[in-house]
Amino acid sequence: MGRDITTPSTRLVAAARIAAASLYDGEDTDNLVAIDVGCDHAKLAIYLVQSGICQKVTASDINEGPVSKARENVSRRTLMGAPLSDYIDIVLTDGLTGLSDRNANRIFILGMGGEVISGILDRADFVRNDVNKGKIKFILQPMTSEDKLREYLLESGYNILDEEMVLDKERVYAVMSVCFDGIKREYTPAQLLLGKSNIEKGGELFCRQLDRRIRITEKAIADRKKAELDCSELENLLREMQEMKEKTT
Repeated sequence: MGRDITTPSTRLVAAARIAAASLYDGEDTDNLVAIDVGCDHAKLAIYLVQSGICQKVTASDINEGPVSKARENVSRRTLMGAPLSDYIDIVLTDGLTGLSDRNANRIFILGMGGEVISGILDRADFVRNDVNKGKIKFILQPMTSEDKLREYLLESGYNILDEEMVLDKERVYAVMSVCFDGIKREYTPAQLLLGKSNIEKGGELFCRQLDRRIRITEKAIADRKKAELDCSELENLLREMQEMKEKTT
């Protein structure tokens, strides 16, 4: 059982692949150490170690149930004859609290709301200190409020290096590759909503998301007009997205 790679969802595999890429020239990608926040059943942590992407993983969760299940899943597996628990540490904690000593150069925060992810990062001062500046790649995948997460990242000095759109169980997810360099940046409203990298790359999944966002925005404008509320910001956003659509057709 220890030799078989436990493959997680398409979304988690994409996150792992993004983590494997170098963050900067000369980075030692043979010695990646990760933290997986909100580890669920440790599926990602197990895959990261079994596939050789990461040498050590701390898998954390705020709830005892997922932590217990994660420990059970790890305890049933081995790697090259050694218990997988030699490589994966399961911790009960809130976000990144108490994990500053793990020397992680990859931090995963996946499957949460964008504002929850923002809060976890904001409370973790150690990821922004001089020692870690530009040395940690964050792999983020919001379930909701992608625009709020992007806005927080840009205003707080994080650089959104790249994004990848992933289709998993008929839902499109944005997986972000991010690092902290202390430089504030700005996006247009549509870039916040859809992701600058995604807009530049285009493609089928992007067009699908663009159409969805246009429909949602059109409905929001109609609702606000019925209520006699100002909708100028939404109208500006809609125009920006319609211009994008024209370029893709």
